[in-house]
Amino acid sequence: MHNYRSSNLLRRPLRGARRRFTARRLKVVVLLCLFICAGVFLLALFSTSWTSAPSLNTGNGVLEKPWLTKASDVPSFDSVAEGRLPGTAWRAPATQGIVALAKSGSVLLEKPTTYARHRRGSYQKWDSVYDANDTYTIPAWAAPEDRDALQHASIFTSLASFRDRECAATLRDLYEMAVAPHRLYVGISEERTDSDRSCLAPFGADEFSAGEARRLLYGEHAPAGLHVELRPLTWADVVFPRTILDVDVAMNASNPIPSAPYPAGIFLHPSYAEERLSCVAGELETLRDRLLLHEDDVKREATGGTVFRRGRGGLQQQPSRALAGCRVTTRVTLPELARGPTFGRYITSLFFFDQDYFMVVDSHTRFSVHWDAKLITRIFQLPTPGVLSYYPNGYREGHEREEYGKRDFMLMCTAQVLANGMPKLGARWRRVEKRPILQGFAAAGFMFGDAQYVLDTPFDPFLPYLFDGEEVLFSARMWTGGWDIYGPAESDVFHHYGRDNTPKYFAVMKEVEARRRILSERRTLYLLRRAQPWVQELVSRGYVTASGQETLKPLPPVEPPELRLIVNDEMAAATREINVWKSYYGMGTARTLAQYWKHTELSDTFVKKRDSEGRWMGGEGLCKGGLAERCPRTPPCKRRNCFQDTGRRS
Repeated sequence: MHNYRSSNLLRRPLRGARRRFTARRLKVVVLLCLFICAGVFLLALFSTSWTSAPSLNTGNGVLEKPWLTKASDVPSFDSVAEGRLPGTAWRAPATQGIVALAKSGSVLLEKPTTYARHRRGSYQKWDSVYDANDTYTIPAWAAPEDRDALQHASIFTSLASFRDRECAATLRDLYEMAVAPHRLYVGISEERTDSDRSCLAPFGADEFSAGEARRLLYGEHAPAGLHVELRPLTWADVVFPRTILDVDVAMNASNPIPSAPYPAGIFLHPSYAEERLSCVAGELETLRDRLLLHEDDVKREATGGTVFRRGRGGLQQQPSRALAGCRVTTRVTLPELARGPTFGRYITSLFFFDQDYFMVVDSHTRFSVHWDAKLITRIFQLPTPGVLSYYPNGYREGHEREEYGKRDFMLMCTAQVLANGMPKLGARWRRVEKRPILQGFAAAGFMFGDAQYVLDTPFDPFLPYLFDGEEVLFSARMWTGGWDIYGPAESDVFHHYGRDNTPKYFAVMKEVEARRRILSERRTLYLLRRAQPWVQELVSRGYVTASGQETLKPLPPVEPPELRLIVNDEMAAATREINVWKSYYGMGTARTLAQYWKHTELSDTFVKKRDSEGRWMGGEGLCKGGLAERCPRTPPCKRRNCFQDTGRRS
């Protein structure tokens, strides 16, 4: 028998003479060890600094609060507040953050002025996956500006609600599941009867409860010196000194077509005077915001500039003086005056006050543990400026956490074309991954990103009653404006689909509203510059079979989409509801629509086949990377949120 062991040993090379460990090599090793130790020391030093404003607080990596009380640290408090009058705000000399001192003189609050935004090339170091039940931990190596953003960067949330009994529970969950509730701001459009439950119920069932409001807005251990109030408002207060514009009058064909680059005022519902507005405001946030408004006045007077971020411009994007300090702002109108979710989202955007991030969710939503820090981390993980969006995983009343452990999510990577030519969004299941995944579309039920995306893509008030078309239009406007769209690759928000026995707006629409919706759809098709797929044209003209797969006679030359638009310029010019402010609420200028249709595979090159429902299908190139897969058909889906295509919106 052959001795394999001996044979293998014989093949090994002879070991050379062992090198001596000289003094010179020892010196190199010692220096290397000293260098590593110094690096570890510096890393630990930076990791213990939780904020760029140590004048108020320092920490050891635990998520700290941005306030300092006189009772907790008299020397530090006195050193910051020295010479300052209670009820004032000022710029901290060392950090340029804004410090506000309560009228009681017992609490200081500081907000840094800038936070880490997208930085190309640094995203890979943030790779991570958090389950919905996981608490968030800031990495020890995080830079001070990253820690500031993760702990204190402000988030504005848009909630549009139609007679939704879950709205109050959504608002409560938003605050209670956040790791840093002090950073959260909310704008709500409520369409309900007086007998329906208010979205503001968590702040007091029958009358405002300052103690409960303080707990929600700042957390369980908020000091009593953080004073809050319920502030009644009117549209005149919110709009001043700007002009109120009737949104219906703007669509009246008897008025001249505006030539200005942006509207001269704020568009409101014709019955705006009957609407009720109010906000839950914080005293210290009010002091801070009023200082910002004063600085803005000075800068505008001196240079014509502004301290606030710019978008497409116009008075719609100018923060309201009346909203200074508002943490939760709501507008209540009657259900019969509702105009659908598109108008509701436009209304909520008017309550935005230059917060750092902007999130859109529906009023029947739940959140993961520490969702706020997790979503900001997901933004850090983006390789390009982008917005997170997807059809959230589901929940049921009484079973809010049943999909917390679900390890896949819906990637919005495909679409179909409806009979009227409107793209309808689709999605495929994909396993969670360590960073967001590029996709083609955004869902109205969840969007999250740097608030600049809303400044660059202002919500359109001229799309009443629109449903199919809202999402693809906003997606195209964002993308052509330079914003990529990503699936978050983990689930941090959850949506209640179905909602049996709950009033839904589109189920109670009357004939007049249904006719008006058709005009909104035509405006959408016009702004999208959509044509029917070329294969549909060939079917209609008798060149191919209804399936598009068999040729009946020699094919004609391909006609470019621009020559066969469903709604062309001549049609749009004749209908004010279609062309009103078409540039301001139209596409961006960073990329073209033709590029977008190629990116999403909804151009004629990709649209060739029908699905099982007879709709023309777009391509699925964005679905094919990694673990993307179709929703399984057999065995039948047991979850109500398992969909082949999109039927997720509700």
